Amino acid sequence: MSPKLFELLQSPRPPWLEILSASISIEDAQYVDPATNLTLLHMAVMTHDTDSNHAESRIGVIRAILELDVTATEVCCLARGFTPLMYASLVQDLQHDVEWNVPVVKLLMEYNPLAIRLKSPLGHSALDLHIMAMSRLHHDVSSMRHSFQRSPVGPKRAPPC
Repeated sequence: MSPKLFELLQSPRPPWLEILSASISIEDAQYVDPATNLTLLHMAVMTHDTDSNHAESRIGVIRAILELDVTATEVCCLARGFTPLMYASLVQDLQHDVEWNVPVVKLLMEYNPLAIRLKSPLGHSALDLHIMAMSRLHHDVSSMRHSFQRSPVGPKRAPPC
């Protein structure tokens, strides 16, 4: 495995075009980091660079990895036991994550439809994780709205006429 590709993907804003032009090899696609059990596919999926100019290049990198090794969709990392699809299904930010990850989820499912059946060590599928994350986010947003409406520091209203 080219450590350079792994390094490039760990950057907060990966140079997607450089990665894509680096001609990913089968060895790169199949490499599993012994310390984390993360693959190149995990790294590409987990990157939260939400610049819309990079979306096509990111999808291109993920597609290139999948074309070389579709079994990378089934590798679980050591930290959480998540597959790349599970990471793509997590939503931490309603503004960016859903829009940014939908094409990734579709691509992963296109290459390995059975990946949805895989479970984390706690027994959660990618769909379970997505539902839990969305529920948590909606709960957090509604709690914030409720707190703001009750807050004495909230918006000032004009007295009634």
